[in-house]
Amino acid sequence: MTRLQRTTFEASRAAEYFDARQLSALTGVPREMFLNVCLKELGDNALDACETAAVAPEISVTVEYQQGELCRLSVSDNGPGMPSELIDKILDYNVRVSDKMAYRSPTRGAQGNALKTIIGIPYSLGSHEPLVITARGVRHSIRPWVDPGGHVHVSHAKAHENSGRPGTRVELDITAEEALNRQAFDPSHWMRSFAAFNPHATFSYLVKVLLEKHRRLRELEENQLYFYFAAGEILGGRRSTS
Repeated sequence: MTRLQRTTFEASRAAEYFDARQLSALTGVPREMFLNVCLKELGDNALDACETAAVAPEISVTVEYQQGELCRLSVSDNGPGMPSELIDKILDYNVRVSDKMAYRSPTRGAQGNALKTIIGIPYSLGSHEPLVITARGVRHSIRPWVDPGGHVHVSHAKAHENSGRPGTRVELDITAEEALNRQAFDPSHWMRSFAAFNPHATFSYLVKVLLEKHRRLRELEENQLYFYFAAGEILGGRRSTS
């Protein structure tokens, strides 16, 4: 009688952060909601950083459709800024790095390890652009990739930036095609929700349209959409691009 011989394989758990199907399991949402996850978690992190430093939060969100056919999501805050040492630890996918392991807010930090997820999401959506974190005068350009064997590699370049800007800014890119046709992305919903649950904070939201090819953007070409939220109220409206 022939016996079935099974071969045992080993796979890196780190690769789960860069695969759309596995990320759906990690985040609890389908692939088309990934950009919402990025915005929600980056907003949560920004609020936490400001509150920990006893700073009244000022959170700025920009969604920019560029001529290079990219969609860039940028979230910045006025907190103390992420130290380089913390970013180095986050890029180690063999360990979990979080200040929320023993604490969960009802509206924040559900993942507890969100930055690892956010670094992986653009790659899982087909983007090979670097994710950029700027904080404390250092610009971190982070470019991950997964080799054919399923092993994760992360290129991390640092450059000094003398912008004088406080806090942390996180920028990530995906293709405009992905953002427009596959993602159910509603930034204004999240900004209203942030403002409603955080009346002590101020939020600004700007959409920049620099792309002409996509029909769904034609209505936005004449005007940039600009919203300013404070104490849960909309204080601004539309403004001209000129």
